[in-house]
Amino acid sequence: MVLGSVAIIGAASILYDPGKYSLYRGDLNIVTRPEGADVLMDGIGVGQSPLQLDSLPAGQKILSLTHPYHGKELRTITVESGETTFVEVDFEQQIGALNIFSNPPGARVVLDNANLAEVTPIKLTGITTGKHSLVVSLGRYGTYQSTVEVFPNALSEPVIELQPIPWGTLTINKHPGDATISFVDRNVSYTPGMGLPVGEYLVKVSRTNYLSVNKRIKVSPGANTQQVKLELRMVPLRVSTIPASAEISIEYPVDGTTRIRPYGDRISAPMGPLTLSVRAPGYRTTRKQLRLGSQGLTTSIKLEKFDFTPGREFKDPLRQGGVGPLVKVVGPGEFQMGDLSGAGAMDEQPVHKVVLTQPVAVGVYEVTVAEYMQFINATKGEYKPGRVSFDNHPAVNISLDDALAYLAWLSKQSAYYYRLPTEAEWEFIARAGIETSFPDGNSPDTLCQFANIADQATKKRFNGWDVADCDDGFQITAPVGQFKPNAFGLYDTLGNVSEWVADCWFYNYDNAHQDGSARTAGDEKCSRVVRGGSWDSHPSAARLSYRESSYRGNDDRGLRVVREL
Repeated sequence: MVLGSVAIIGAASILYDPGKYSLYRGDLNIVTRPEGADVLMDGIGVGQSPLQLDSLPAGQKILSLTHPYHGKELRTITVESGETTFVEVDFEQQIGALNIFSNPPGARVVLDNANLAEVTPIKLTGITTGKHSLVVSLGRYGTYQSTVEVFPNALSEPVIELQPIPWGTLTINKHPGDATISFVDRNVSYTPGMGLPVGEYLVKVSRTNYLSVNKRIKVSPGANTQQVKLELRMVPLRVSTIPASAEISIEYPVDGTTRIRPYGDRISAPMGPLTLSVRAPGYRTTRKQLRLGSQGLTTSIKLEKFDFTPGREFKDPLRQGGVGPLVKVVGPGEFQMGDLSGAGAMDEQPVHKVVLTQPVAVGVYEVTVAEYMQFINATKGEYKPGRVSFDNHPAVNISLDDALAYLAWLSKQSAYYYRLPTEAEWEFIARAGIETSFPDGNSPDTLCQFANIADQATKKRFNGWDVADCDDGFQITAPVGQFKPNAFGLYDTLGNVSEWVADCWFYNYDNAHQDGSARTAGDEKCSRVVRGGSWDSHPSAARLSYRESSYRGNDDRGLRVVREL
């Protein structure tokens, strides 16, 4: 009986509980801007906005909505039976303050994608409450990225510990030297030896008329050096000539030097400026300047017949006034090139036959101070005179670049092409048909009649020198044309000053050109050949086959011009 009574009381309690089982119910929808407010109803937590509460007992309710960044809102609402009650709350914007510290200080700060002008430590007031993106960076430290919270009427003080990261330096040795280097995946500018965080970088090396290179480079702690060589962008070049048997060579600049190549059928040449040189026996040599585009080029050249007179002398008038150096027509011809007497070095071997099919006009004398000063004065250049510097002495201290600049100026002033002789041309005009070591045989006994060399006169000034046992009367340079000419009527081919030629230095004549054209070293800068000896040369260095190399000027070095016909 007791158990039954308890059961009846329990059933009655369930039937009449007005809070949980009332038949009068409604729904409640709560939306806040911004979202994320904590919601209490009649003092009891029911969730976060936005919030949908279903089947609530009808009647009056007290809502408390609290947002961490916007304060609290109180609302009294009435839930209607059988209906949905909507509650919308727009929180007022609040402000707070933010102090940003970093260790070490002095870091750059980006707040909400905006670069701040100051560096840490930074105090900011009037900051809207809520979450803000924060990026802090300093030199060789890792970049710190996080989110910082600002609360109403409160001061937030994040302290950022920046972590040092390992760095290395990067140097990219590029070819050609004026190529441009840029980072593909970084907003930084390249400078040689620059410091970079350890890691991988994608760089682009580019230059007009070359194929660009994208290279991924790994930077490790310490010094990092990379080599990047660009390849020329080659395009087809088709040249036809009249006569068809004409010899064609092409010249184009490569990294500050001029590369010369023979033309062949269906050749490719680099985009950009290019010069064609076309010659044939009995025809006037023609030089044509072209520019090759991305599609290449087809061209034709008709040579003009002309009669040449070997031995003819002339001077070309210059546009600015005056005349160029005195030149004489020499060639064509053939000869044996190299050490024919057995007195020379291995670099003068093997002896080989050279056939020069085209005549040229050669400087009768070495270029004089007066002639070179025309160029210096016209271009406002600088000239370092030698120990003896009279107008009729040979110009000295002429580097290869100086010589090439002078010849380019002379070509522009005269409208004819002036250049250095090739090494084969130089030996041909210096020998003038003889096969001995010196102009008067294989003995240097009479050399002082033909050349200004280191002799007894020189020894009066330079007492310790090993000199020739003759006296040419000059201690240093002599006026041009003071000694006997060779059989072609050319002076000072030996002695006075050594003379630049167009060829790069090779250690012997293996694979030498039999047509007398210059040997070059492809796309690389090279040490050049100088010939003829000078005022300070021992007789052994003033032989007709003697050769040496250099890359700079000196007070015993000058030049002799060749003018193409």
